[in-house]
Amino acid sequence: MKALKYIIPTCFLVAGIALTAVSAPFIDDIDELSIGIGDGKKTDFEVNLDITQEQASAITRLDISADIVDVDIVKGDAFAIKCENMVEDKLDVNVDDGELEVEYDVVRFISFGVSEKSRGSITVTVPEKQYEELAIEGGVGDIYVNGINCSVLDVDLGVGDSEFTNMTVSSCTFEMGVGDCEIRDSVLSKCDINGGVGDFTINNTSLTGSCSIDGGVGDITVNLIGDDYRVKGSSGVGDVVLNGEKVDSKAGDGNVVIDADCGVGDIRINTGV
Repeated sequence: MKALKYIIPTCFLVAGIALTAVSAPFIDDIDELSIGIGDGKKTDFEVNLDITQEQASAITRLDISADIVDVDIVKGDAFAIKCENMVEDKLDVNVDDGELEVEYDVVRFISFGVSEKSRGSITVTVPEKQYEELAIEGGVGDIYVNGINCSVLDVDLGVGDSEFTNMTVSSCTFEMGVGDCEIRDSVLSKCDINGGVGDFTINNTSLTGSCSIDGGVGDITVNLIGDDYRVKGSSGVGDVVLNGEKVDSKAGDGNVVIDADCGVGDIRINTGV
């Protein structure tokens, strides 16, 4: 799993925090220490995309990849990228053949300390329209996406929590990492969910196409608008539950099929919310 790339450094960070706590009485200025993975001086800055209106109008695909940073993707009047507490020369932004690609790669070495300011944030603002694809690869940090409509949503999570709200998506895939994930107030067609270490929740959302759920260690809770659903369940250590009743093989007679394969955690599906 890709998340292992970040789990091991995160373990070192936890060890570093413990070491710092032990050594704190012997440090004169603890505020100068920091927790982080990376190199270079961190600053606040905005990216000059330097693209024409024609190039901006042609962008239909978004590819966002970030290591040690929180990511916000929101809708606005025009494309814009705002960064806080980030290493500027580690950020690559390219616009080519209808795709906006944003990559932030700072995994170099580990430094220990206690400052909460070490992890930066990047806000990517995009115009409101229907996008062909939104691909997100998370690292260590939280991810928030609001109001983006796309045909394909491909999400590969790392270490951190994530939240997706007010979206309309034709086909989506979620590869869970370490952390919780929530989809809320959205309309999904085809949906594939691969659980990880953490809880996955779908709230107040309509599902209009087939859904495949492969459970992980955490619980998966799906609260759906409407009741036109049919569940095929396979239990592992955890159970598949539809509206409070355990599913042994299948339940419901709706047109939208949910194929749920349990892992360690439970998969709980509630309809008619």
